[in-house]
Amino acid sequence: MNLSYIQLTMILLTMFEFLYSILASLIGGALLLLVASIASRKAKWVLTGILSRLVNADLEFVYRNKQDCQKDLYRDLKETRNLVMINPRGNELQREAFTPIFFEKPNSSSRRIRILMPRIKDFNNENDWVDQRENELQQFDKAFGSGLLKKQIEANINFLIPFVDSEEIEVRFFNMPHTGRVIITDNYAYFGALNAEIHSRDYRVYKYRNGGPMYLNYLRLCNQLWDVGNPNEIDNYKGN
Repeated sequence: MNLSYIQLTMILLTMFEFLYSILASLIGGALLLLVASIASRKAKWVLTGILSRLVNADLEFVYRNKQDCQKDLYRDLKETRNLVMINPRGNELQREAFTPIFFEKPNSSSRRIRILMPRIKDFNNENDWVDQRENELQQFDKAFGSGLLKKQIEANINFLIPFVDSEEIEVRFFNMPHTGRVIITDNYAYFGALNAEIHSRDYRVYKYRNGGPMYLNYLRLCNQLWDVGNPNEIDNYKGN
């Protein structure tokens, strides 16, 4: 059957409109998903979880910086019975996210809190990684370069001593490159990655689920550093 020019034109227009509507729906859906992922924290969490599971990873979420993860970290610390962390420096331990550890009654009657702090004395001919980190900070922050980092770490140690004395927490010391802050709870591992160009307040924080390879890797690192640490070393910092 021969189609007239008008009939053929109408068929082509109908097909074009159909394809255009499909394409428009796909583009609209993609744009909606993009806007939602930008605007909605929940959408970001869902998308990250889906994508990480598709590639068999344990990444739960990526926070823009330390401040962005404070609420989630607070809730996690409030419920955990076991905590081990590598705390390179700063006064984060005195901020709101850590109030469940130091200033609030725990939900669990039995819990273990282990904190690894950088060694700032008695290196025994080992490399001084605190000085190395201060040299990095000095490149973009003029406040550093004359021992400020060790003073900040010492202030944190002094904050922890009363909690050690009351046997609420345990503290040991490490001497290794300052690659970031690691916090391991019952459910998640949080890793804030440091580099030579940014302050710790600006780094992204990566959250990993318990049981996954990254969670287990960071837990292994913390346990190994803990095992080689001296449980009595904090006595060297008392009375300073």
